[in-house]
Amino acid sequence: MTEVLPDTRADQLPSGRLEVGTVVTHQDRDGVVIGYTMDGQTGVCLADGVIAMYGPEAELVIVADPERSVRALRAAVVALEAEWSQVVAVHIATLADIRGYAIRTHEAGSICREGLDDFLAAFGLPAYEPRLRVSYAIRGSDEDGVRANARHGLAVDAGEVGDARPDGLIQDARVTAVEALDR
Repeated sequence: MTEVLPDTRADQLPSGRLEVGTVVTHQDRDGVVIGYTMDGQTGVCLADGVIAMYGPEAELVIVADPERSVRALRAAVVALEAEWSQVVAVHIATLADIRGYAIRTHEAGSICREGLDDFLAAFGLPAYEPRLRVSYAIRGSDEDGVRANARHGLAVDAGEVGDARPDGLIQDARVTAVEALDR
């Protein structure tokens, strides 16, 4: 059987500060110490998921009962995981907004392509790799000849295309339809 020690008040500790992870109670509300603010307030994640801040004058009592401690720790983990998930989702959305803003600013001509690439790389954001589809028609009088030439004879020369990257060019010549035009 686990021995249950008597509850201890935080101000009875030699340092006067509780370690992060200590289970405490304040006015019959159990919680877990999660940190301190610069002005000395103690952050406590309460069992109901609320994060409360207590000043140095608050009577935080260390919970000695192991069963109460386990319940408070489990509740804190659940609450902090939910908080963490929300913070991560907001962070991801903010980074996507920043990336989108930078790309729109580039497309408006206010940021050069090299500057955009450097910015995105500096912040670990995905590179800007726009994909464009170009469609064109070839006219000829022999349907079989047009098909063969389109499939085997087309080539991309991006030498005159601004911002085209040789490593990013993908050529896929597919003949999707051949239709007779009015003569």
